[in-house]
Amino acid sequence: MHLKNLGINKPFLYKLVGQLAQIMHTPYPDLKDRQEEIAQVILNEENNFINTLSSSNTLLESEIGKVKSALEIYPKIEGFTVVGADASRALGAAAFRLYDTYGIPLEITRDGLDKMCIKVDENFETAFQSELDKQKEPFKIIQQDEG
Repeated sequence: MHLKNLGINKPFLYKLVGQLAQIMHTPYPDLKDRQEEIAQVILNEENNFINTLSSSNTLLESEIGKVKSALEIYPKIEGFTVVGADASRALGAAAFRLYDTYGIPLEITRDGLDKMCIKVDENFETAFQSELDKQKEPFKIIQQDEG
């Protein structure tokens, strides 16, 4: 569930820094002295993420536009476009780009597709995971060389 669904549309985590500094004072005594700085960093990150989520529909529509011609061949069933394997893979790769470039979680993209009445199959998540694995591959090679 998204915070928007809970009616939370403003940053709030930064407000918890004071309580966190109190609770974690023993293992991290410097938190108390740096709580304003930490709260500001968290507030900035929250604002950036809220802005990204606010533009997620536009970004998703842009990604869908790249595969729109492939979507047009699929029938509408009860108002939904039910796409096949190729389109699901293309949309899964698009979901990965949104995640990798903008930090938009897969769940948000999936919800956006639902709102746009686009139903994907299991190839959607398979393609997303494949792109994620490809991205991690160079780091695995480096770790093996160092290990």
